[in-house]
Parts: sequence; C-alpha cells; structure tokens
Amino acid sequence: MPAPDLLDALHTATAGFRDRLVAIPADNLASPSVCDGWSIRDIADHIVGGNRFAVGLLDGKSAQEALSAAFIGGFDDAVIDLFDQSALAQHAAFAQPGAIGRLVDHPAGVILGDEFLHLRIGDLVLHAWDLARSTDGDDTLDPTLTPMLAELYQRRTTAQAEVTSAAEPSTRDQDDPGVRLLVLSGRTP
Repeated sequence: MPAPDLLDALHTATAGFRDRLVAIPADNLASPSVCDGWSIRDIADHIVGGNRFAVGLLDGKSAQEALSAAFIGGFDDAVIDLFDQSALAQHAAFAQPGAIGRLVDHPAGVILGDEFLHLRIGDLVLHAWDLARSTDGDDTLDPTLTPMLAELYQRRTTAQAEVTSAAEPSTRDQDDPGVRLLVLSGRTP
C-alpha cells in the first residue's frame, strides 16, 4: 500500500479524531479515559492545544512562545467547535508553501516541518484510538496511516535508545503496523 501524501494523511487523521469525538455524548466528556489521569475532555483539549501549538511553531515562534499561544482562546467553548477551528488552522499552517521543509523549534529539538507533521498525525491517530477505547467506540486504526506512523515511532524510539524487550511487539505482531504503533507509543492493543 503506498504511503499517503502528508497533507492528505493529516486530513485523514483529523477526520478520524473528529469522528470519534463527535460520537461521544457531551455528558461523557468528564469521564475518565484510558490515558492515566486524563478525562475524555483532557484528550480533546490536548489535541486542540497541539493543533494551536503547531500553528505557532510553523509561524516561527519558539517552542515556549507557541505553547503560550496555544492557550490563547481557552478551552471553555464547545469542544467540537474548538477542535474544528484549531484543525482548520493547523491544516492551513502545514499547507503554507515551504512549511514542510521549514525548521521548527520543537520541544524535542529543532526538527523539519515534515517530521513535525508526522508527529501531529501520530498524535491525532493515537488519541483517536484513546477516545475510542475510552468510550467503547471504533478503535480501528487507519491502515493507510499506521505503516508510516509505526516506522516513525520505531525510528524515534530507537534513536532515543528507549527500546526495551517489554516495549517491543511480540514476534507474532511484528508484521502488524497498527499493533507495533500502539506498543511503541506505550499503549496496550
């Protein structure tokens, strides 16, 4: 299966997260999630903040400035509206000419825009899975995105020398990029 275009992949990941978010009744947003110590709303707010953070970084802000800017606008409005606004702004920021090749001041260090875009896609895909698992929703991972993301997480984990035998997928699961992605990101499939 060919790798998706990165902006198409961002669109697919964004739509997947949104689909899972809108399926959650508003009165369930305060419920605990599978992310230790986070509610379902905390996951949504994290994604909104990450989308805003991406816009700031791609605008040339430092990581600290982009983080501060991510809080402007707050998180008190309707969660779907906040997500939609931030997702559109993030897509527009990555679609700017030169954004993919731009260096950004990410908290993990200075990285290229395309690596940052891969990380944002991964955040959307993995937290969509978290939402689904938290609410007994559809936790199917998109098969067009998981090979690319599993490779990214494998490279980053290996580069950080954090791979342990406990973090490695079993031999049985080595060929399943979705399982590998979940395990490498610290999740239990």
